[in-house]
Amino acid sequence: MLRLVWWACFTLMGVWLQRLAPGVDLLAPGLLLSFQEQRPPHTLVLAVVWVLLQDGAGTLSFGYGMLVYGLLALFFTGGRWLFDAHSFLFVCLSGLLTAGLHLLATGALSHLEGLAYLWPRLLYEAGIQVVAFPLAWYVAHKLFPNKLKCDERAV
Repeated sequence: MLRLVWWACFTLMGVWLQRLAPGVDLLAPGLLLSFQEQRPPHTLVLAVVWVLLQDGAGTLSFGYGMLVYGLLALFFTGGRWLFDAHSFLFVCLSGLLTAGLHLLATGALSHLEGLAYLWPRLLYEAGIQVVAFPLAWYVAHKLFPNKLKCDERAV
């Protein structure tokens, strides 16, 4: 029950903060944290809920969230063989990847739908994402209840 309450609060806080910083994904750091906690069924449920939230609330067609979260999952799976999955470097690289995916996915989907987009704004949002991702992950990691944490040596 504590896990459900914690993730519900994280989701509400993430959605609220995203209203303050449009174009910046503050739920993606939670996905990384969930991957690090090694609970695949919980991570899958969170990913589905967050994809529906992201794609349902945005102006782009369905698929942006699936693309970004799917590639983040692929990066985590492959990247943990090269890096310590709990290291701050890995988290920063994940933030950089998320920012790059935001640029590519938003630009491509906007172009396909004939929507106007401004590259300077996309670059600004990506820059904020690079900084916000590790910061949001760090705060979430520190606030994550100790009794819900997995054994970090098992990664």
